[in-house]
Amino acid sequence: MQEKYLNAIVNAGGLPIALPHALAEPELLNAVVDKLDGIYLPGSPSNVQPHLYGENGDEPDADPGRDLLSMALINAALERRIPIFAICRGLQELFVATGGTLYRRLFEQP
Repeated sequence: MQEKYLNAIVNAGGLPIALPHALAEPELLNAVVDKLDGIYLPGSPSNVQPHLYGENGDEPDADPGRDLLSMALINAALERRIPIFAICRGLQELFVATGGTLYRRLFEQP
C-alpha cells in the first residue's frame, strides 16, 4: 500500500488496518466487516485470476489469497452499503466481484 493513500485516510480521520487473507472465512469476515466504515482496495503488481471473470488460462502474477479475500470483502461491503475506494487492481477486483470482465492483454486491444 502506498503511504500517500494511508496518510490520506488518517488525515480524513480514519484508521487504516490491513486484513490478512485468513479473513476470507465467512464468520471471521462478517465479524470484521461490521466494524468498518469504509474499504480501501489498493493497487498491486499481481493480477486477478482469469477464472474469476470467465476466462481460461493461468495467470503467472496471480495472488489467489488476495482474490479470495477481496471478492468476499467486496460482496460483504456492498451488502452493507459500506463505501469502497478502489485503485488500479482494487478497481479490477470491484469490476470482477460485480460481474464484470477484464481484458487480460489490454495492450493488444485496439
